[in-house]
Amino acid sequence: MTEAIGRDKVFVSYSHQDTWWLNELMRMMAPYARSGKILLWSDSDIPTGSHWREEIDKALGEARVAVLAVSDHFMQSDFIHRVELPALLLEAENEGVKIC
Repeated sequence: MTEAIGRDKVFVSYSHQDTWWLNELMRMMAPYARSGKILLWSDSDIPTGSHWREEIDKALGEARVAVLAVSDHFMQSDFIHRVELPALLLEAENEGVKIC
């Protein structure tokens, strides 16, 4: 995935148990990503060996839109509820990030 500076990412929050849904979303959004209209990001874009938490925090700070793949697994995820969701809600309130 191409790196870019600024609030230009679509941050996808999902449970790893729902990877199938992430793959479906990425497949459906591929034409928009390919055209450069959106820059999709999920934790599957974190390079091996990277500091994964720093990569997630960076992507959260660059998000213009957040897509939440809500499922029972999503609702059970401590990481989503302790880290991602509070950060996204704060970004929505302070920076105008859209959550869908």
